[in-house]
Amino acid sequence: MTQTPDRKKAPEIHSIGKLSLPYISEETLPNGVRLSILNGGDMEVNRLTVALPGGEAEEPSPLLANLTNYLITEGCKDMTGAGIAEKLEFNGAWIKPLVHTHYRSLSLYSLNSTASTVIPMFGNILTSPSFPQDAFENIAGQAVERVRIDREKVSVLAGDELRGLAYGQDSPIARYATPESVAGISRCAIKDFYYRNLNSAGIHAFLAGKISEETAACVRDILMAFPEGKEFERTPLGLSPSATLRRHVEKTGALQSAVKMAIPSIGRTHPDYVALRIAVIALGGYFGSRLMANIREEKGLTYGINSSLLGFPEKSYINVSTQTANENVDIVIHEVIAEMERMKDPASYTGKEIDRLSRHVISGLASSLDTPFSVMDFRGVELFADTPADYFYRQQEVASAITPQLLAETAGKYFDTSRMYVVSAGKKD
Repeated sequence: MTQTPDRKKAPEIHSIGKLSLPYISEETLPNGVRLSILNGGDMEVNRLTVALPGGEAEEPSPLLANLTNYLITEGCKDMTGAGIAEKLEFNGAWIKPLVHTHYRSLSLYSLNSTASTVIPMFGNILTSPSFPQDAFENIAGQAVERVRIDREKVSVLAGDELRGLAYGQDSPIARYATPESVAGISRCAIKDFYYRNLNSAGIHAFLAGKISEETAACVRDILMAFPEGKEFERTPLGLSPSATLRRHVEKTGALQSAVKMAIPSIGRTHPDYVALRIAVIALGGYFGSRLMANIREEKGLTYGINSSLLGFPEKSYINVSTQTANENVDIVIHEVIAEMERMKDPASYTGKEIDRLSRHVISGLASSLDTPFSVMDFRGVELFADTPADYFYRQQEVASAITPQLLAETAGKYFDTSRMYVVSAGKKD
């Protein structure tokens, strides 16, 4: 007989223990395409992600890579966009496009029972897209309207301005779209961008799920259809921060102001990077963070505030983002800086905070092992974000050994508020 649990007593807390990534096979096909395969899970499903060269840094104008990704599924050899959509829906499959710094990716989710039907079609979409004019006009028109709406949002205005200051106006990832720039993108520009670096040496594919030999063979067949060529050259990011640290973007009639902050810091390859990432999480990276406790819960200055670490191989950026009443902008900025300074004192940390932070980071790593798809996502980050091969284990190691001294020392080194870029957007109070 099953014993009824005592609802008045909290369940015991157990340590997660040591985590490890499952085995992922790696192979390079005869034409140079690199393929990673993870066979696991109980569900009869699979996901094929194909990463194509050329992302935000390589696009001639903002949003061109994004438009390319969406237009590619609107027609291919022997099939219209409507035919593609109908076949995907009938077979319980769908395609998800994403744009990264140096790559664009398209992921096909499908049932194992219909994989042999939709994977060859996916291959045709990738190797022989037709880029129909009517679909282009529709997608581009929608993009123009979305950008027009976004340009009315204070969070977008502040973010665009901050990237120009923190990355430098000449950086390809500091550019932002306007309705006029998007309207100026042509179908020919999309087609040229798609084929410019399309060759097997620059393509990576990730296959995850319950994978049969038949499905793996089908995937290899479509990947072998890509033409051979040489590895594409990534466009340098040219991260050259501005000398101007503070700027306000006026938005008449705004009921709230957006506040964005950034501190340039060490790159992903630096030995202190993981410790810095965890310190940034402690600052504002989860619901129990310092900024949430102080600025949201104690002072009620904002509904939400967060910090994150955006990393590149050569440099990273400690980011803080929030929205607040127009009259509270300077108070919020002051409190963020004060919290960063407090984190430099090891006495400011409690054992409860350290334990909560450690469990948050480790449980996040554990959640990435939930499914074959999430595990392969972690593998994909190595390509899209240039993380080191041991990134998973380094995070686990540091998270398990967090101390007040480590956090304070890391904050003292890298929370340099004298180099902080601050942008507000809204109605100046």
